[in-house]
Amino acid sequence: WHTKQSIVKSRLENILGKTKNVIYARNCQLKEVSSKDSTEFCRQNHIMGAGRSNIRVGLYFKGALVSLMTFTNNNISRKLTDTWEINRFASILGTSVVGAASRLFKHFLKLVNPTVVVSYADNRWSIGNLYKQLGFTVDSLGTPNYWYILPNCIARTHRYSLRKTKDDDQTLTEYENRKVQGYDRVWDCGSSKWIWRGG
Repeated sequence: WHTKQSIVKSRLENILGKTKNVIYARNCQLKEVSSKDSTEFCRQNHIMGAGRSNIRVGLYFKGALVSLMTFTNNNISRKLTDTWEINRFASILGTSVVGAASRLFKHFLKLVNPTVVVSYADNRWSIGNLYKQLGFTVDSLGTPNYWYILPNCIARTHRYSLRKTKDDDQTLTEYENRKVQGYDRVWDCGSSKWIWRGG
């Protein structure tokens, strides 16, 4: 709320059906989006900001990018080297782009013809209805994850940035080391995993 208030307000308006501006995806031009434009769009309109992507497709209305979906592949960390992932999906703040996710995802399927596509829904915000509409099925509901915080500091630090290293006291756990450094933890609600399978 403190660091991304405009994005939070826009999401709440959408959830409550109070979004004032409505654009229909069928009235938009579909184009691939540059990495630079994608990064800037996500920073302004996605609560998680920009992320890595291999393919970026967007909808343009009157020359302006109004909705974006990005995809990554070869996610070695999850041992899914033949699997694609929806990394980000966002529409411009204060605007509902009706049919955007379906049109963007169908274009991606035609472009790549993937075998498997995965994505994750933040359980604080979503129960995965968007993925159901796109033909995904739920794989797991996830477990809560934690972030580190410092007293009197608004920003959270992702746990991956503060993993235990060789410089830490090896007799202590990661969390015990961070506590010594003044950190504490806050927890989210986890993320559900969704899978789309081709064929």
